[in-house]
Amino acid sequence: MITLVCIAKWNPDGYQAMIENAIDNVDKIITVVDDWPDDGIMDYRHEQVEYVCRPLSSDFAAQRNFACSLVKEGWILHLDTDENLSKTLWNNLPSIVKSKCDIVMIPRRNIMYMPDGIVDDMVGWPDLQPKLHRPGVMWEHPVHEWPKMDGHEVVTLPADREMCMIHSKDFILQDRINAFFDTIPYHHEVCAKLRVQSNKASGTANEQPKM
Repeated sequence: MITLVCIAKWNPDGYQAMIENAIDNVDKIITVVDDWPDDGIMDYRHEQVEYVCRPLSSDFAAQRNFACSLVKEGWILHLDTDENLSKTLWNNLPSIVKSKCDIVMIPRRNIMYMPDGIVDDMVGWPDLQPKLHRPGVMWEHPVHEWPKMDGHEVVTLPADREMCMIHSKDFILQDRINAFFDTIPYHHEVCAKLRVQSNKASGTANEQPKM
């Protein structure tokens, strides 16, 4: 049994496309909607989807853990409203979940549609995502959330751009997401750590970051 869970706040067009692909490929779909959803995410409803309203409260890990608590058996597939699976990965999902592991790391193809018309689809590839797992796996961190891996057996899918998760957005949606992340203190902690790592890699660890 495969249950798709979606944490929904923005991007109704992407959400609709993802749900319509998922309907024939999973056994159950649960969408957890923020109490204050934006831009009409609730305008599209499908009779095969279970909708639950719960305040996000700037904590994505808590929202994921709540969604996971509604699934008692089988496998949980996490897809956000700007994510989907390639046709090949949808087709191979039934065989993948026969694995005896607890977490499957999925390569994610990040596609950014830039204002100058350029499409960048190599950002961070293969950007492995732990978004297929069994019930009982817990997530942590209010943003840039990640599951607790200790004690779990993990399998990683090959970095195949034909069999991967697809994460696509334009710069307008990205700016909107960044503005929301900026309201969450943990996001700034992560950015500060990344700046330190970048400075060390470039040999400028003692320089103050430019604002």
